[in-house]
Amino acid sequence: MEQRSLVDFSFSGVNFSGNLLPKSLGYLSSLQFLMLSSCNLSGPIPRSLWNLTNIQYLILENNNLEGSLPPFSSGLQNLFQLSLRNNSLNGELPSWIFSLPSLSALHLSFNRFSGQLKDFKYNTVTEIRLGHNQLQGPLPKSIQNLVNLAWLDIPSNHFTGNVDVSFISDLKKLWFLDLSFNNISLTNERKVKST
Repeated sequence: MEQRSLVDFSFSGVNFSGNLLPKSLGYLSSLQFLMLSSCNLSGPIPRSLWNLTNIQYLILENNNLEGSLPPFSSGLQNLFQLSLRNNSLNGELPSWIFSLPSLSALHLSFNRFSGQLKDFKYNTVTEIRLGHNQLQGPLPKSIQNLVNLAWLDIPSNHFTGNVDVSFISDLKKLWFLDLSFNNISLTNERKVKST
């Protein structure tokens, strides 16, 4: 008899008994799609989930999850979308998030993340949604290299520094940009140098 492995585990709007994410989900090694949105989940995200090697979509938005993300991860190399928005997660964003080779969509808005953003190692990212956190410092220069970036949404943080408007014009696929409610100043250094 052919053995089949679970690749899709999706529930939305379901109240789970106990309200905690079961650690056993992290042992479903063939899992590619995990969506548990609006399920009234609370507590930390089990560390076992960060070691899933085949996961492509990890969507845990609109819950009450709390705690920080682990500093190290041995999986997620095939992750396409990470969506943890509308939770109570905190701490700094670990560097491995910015080093995922297949990552396209990063949705972390409406949490309590703090610290500075690291440089993105790959230019596969098309969406960055980090609004309404406590992130700070300058925007990483690597954003200029995200040639496929279409959505940059980072309002209501504590970002600082100057942003040259030329970087916006260099992002040819960008069609949504929100930098509001930060301490960012727009400059036009390219125009100044040419005069």
